[in-house]
Order: sequence, then C-alpha cells, then structure tokens
Amino acid sequence: MRVIKLEAQNFKGLRAIEVSPEHGINIVGGRNGQGKTSTLDAIMFAIAGKRGLKQDAVRVGQDRAEVKVDLGDLQI
Repeated sequence: MRVIKLEAQNFKGLRAIEVSPEHGINIVGGRNGQGKTSTLDAIMFAIAGKRGLKQDAVRVGQDRAEVKVDLGDLQI
C-alpha cells in the first residue's frame, strides 16, 4: 500500500495540507508545532478511523475536519 496523495483540512493542528509523496522513503521533518505528527495521524485516521486516534481530530475552533487519502486502487 502506498499513499499517492493526502489532503486534510482542520485536522488536529493542520489548517490545510496537500501532500503527494515520492516513491521510496519520504522524510517528514520540521520544527515543533508545524504539523508532522498531525500529517501522519491524518493517514492513520483515514485507514483506521477514530480508533486510530487518542484525541479529538477536529482542529480547535472548527466544527469539522476532512481527510482524503488516495492509495491508488482505494480512496478513503
């Protein structure tokens, strides 16, 4: 299984993100509070649902969150 594209809005610490990882290994890096964990949690949330998270998925101050993951043959 490979993530072709990830889109998320108002998910945890993210306002909006769109990522299309390259083939092979991808490094997710950055300073504290820039959304690294939220990005990885968005993928986990799409695959496992609420049971894949330990806390609320909706960004503080927002009514709803949205996560879309394209896995090639499957879009979640």
